[in-house]
Amino acid sequence: MRSQLPPTTPAGDIATGCVLTIVFHIIVIVAVFGMVIFTTSSVVENALTGFLLGLGVSQVVYMGPAIYYAYRRGRPNIAKGLIIGAGITFLLMAACWAIINPFNSSTLFR
Repeated sequence: MRSQLPPTTPAGDIATGCVLTIVFHIIVIVAVFGMVIFTTSSVVENALTGFLLGLGVSQVVYMGPAIYYAYRRGRPNIAKGLIIGAGITFLLMAACWAIINPFNSSTLFR
């Protein structure tokens, strides 16, 4: 089956993995917003909101299996792109969290 597919380049597969990361994030954000809108329980709403705020860490729930699946299907460069995309997401979310977090290091360790 693999021989029927057109040849790919490693750089192309890595870029494909990064784009897939963005697609997965969009799907998860839309799904979580949909669940928040239609839920009546405040506990579930708070948990889902926490999932969105902690997207950098909670992406392990769906990126981990996607990376594993890519490796198992013989597409290690797509898995590398997924890892790069997840790492960029984690770093961006950590930077944004550091900006909006009211407990910064200058007041926390006095």
